[in-house]
Amino acid sequence: MMCIQQSPITRERILQMEDLKPRRCKLDVESRELLHEPAYEGKDWSLRLPFCETFSTSFESMCNVSSTGFREGNGNFYTYLKDVDQSDIDDVENWISTVGSYVAIRDCLYLSFAIDYSLEAGNPKNQRTRIGTLRRDAKLYDDSIPVTQRLYAAADELFQYCMQFLSEVHCYDSADVIVAMPPSRPDKQFDLPLYLAGKISKEWGKADLSDSVRTTKKRPSVKDQETVTGKLEVLEQSIEIDRNVFQRKNVLILDDLYQSGVSMNYVAMLLQEAGARNVLGLACEKTCRNDVNRR
Repeated sequence: MMCIQQSPITRERILQMEDLKPRRCKLDVESRELLHEPAYEGKDWSLRLPFCETFSTSFESMCNVSSTGFREGNGNFYTYLKDVDQSDIDDVENWISTVGSYVAIRDCLYLSFAIDYSLEAGNPKNQRTRIGTLRRDAKLYDDSIPVTQRLYAAADELFQYCMQFLSEVHCYDSADVIVAMPPSRPDKQFDLPLYLAGKISKEWGKADLSDSVRTTKKRPSVKDQETVTGKLEVLEQSIEIDRNVFQRKNVLILDDLYQSGVSMNYVAMLLQEAGARNVLGLACEKTCRNDVNRR
């Protein structure tokens, strides 16, 4: 269970996210050895990670291992593991293997993951991942086109990947409710995050409160805004939240795509203002780039 309350999300922190480096990491393809054996008897094992956000919370939630807490040094974050035996080391290695197959994201959320990159290893020169292909096939880009069985098949396969993630990264069990990232238009014929949130809610046994996080009017594409400030201004004019349903709840925000993270973190800020305790994020696909289109 989560016992540490999330730090407040502010507009200033969202504006500063773009300056965080690195912004994301898939450990099994992007990091060197993380777990270090003591150099000599009497010293402690150490764990080194590329950033503290998301990683430290998931580590503390999933590993029953005593540690000194994460500190920054030499370009990464490290902690020492206290009085560990082989079973503890096995536990840490299992955690590394589990979270390492997903994309951990550095932002203002309590936990923030994507299932995979849009392109293999997050490299723009590589081919699409399976997740990237499914998300493309599950999006309805033109409302004049009927929703096809092919689209539903892709969306349903994404749902299965989401459920696999939630079963493996069990620190997400602390979520009380799930909400979909509200769509750019309230009258969309088919919205992938809403579809996935509804299916996950039923399978996972968590209430879907997406109706309490609403788009009030059509907004321009957030990704087309040239600055973080521009993105926030678009969002501020188009989203409202019921303020009487999220008190002391841990809320999972689900989205299909994560680029800069401004949208998800803005909604998380509103949820906090409405009384949410911790806000977790899960996206299907993480783009190769982390920033806004242009500064």
